[in-house]
Amino acid sequence: MKKYNGLLAEIAREFHIEQGEAESMERWKARIVYSLLGRMAYASLYDHLEEDEELPEDNQSEIMARLNRYNKAKVQIAKKLQRLIL
Repeated sequence: MKKYNGLLAEIAREFHIEQGEAESMERWKARIVYSLLGRMAYASLYDHLEEDEELPEDNQSEIMARLNRYNKAKVQIAKKLQRLIL
């Protein structure tokens, strides 16, 4: 467990995510994970297309669909991480 706590603390320092005075450790850890996953989803919007992929005609709807998929994945990943960390 210490290894994961150290990892979360490192992520928190890197992204300036400080624990609030009245915030529980569990909520703070969840906020760190949620923030990191959000940044990863946002960054993936700028990923290069694979060779066999084409740009969609309606870019906005594709971006929304992609964000919805990331939101669903983010929830699943957060639940798995919570079981590992807590």
